[in-house]
Amino acid sequence: YDKTNIEIIDIKRYMKASIVSEINKFDNVSNIVDVIRDDLLTYGEIIYNKLDIMKNVSLEEVNKIKNNIDFDNVSIIVASPK
Repeated sequence: YDKTNIEIIDIKRYMKASIVSEINKFDNVSNIVDVIRDDLLTYGEIIYNKLDIMKNVSLEEVNKIKNNIDFDNVSIIVASPK
């Protein structure tokens, strides 16, 4: 698997969708409880500034994370009709 080039336009498009998704999580109380529980389980604390973090992610940060991912261990599943 070739490490694909990530461009800033791709990051911005993904972040806009992620921000909308994050905002929609606060539509009702049970979703808010889920967000708080997920934060506590994942990070050990409530992340209050998630939107700010998402809005300020940089191309350098994304590339740094991408470069640390091991793409050698991948699987391909082919679903073929009967």
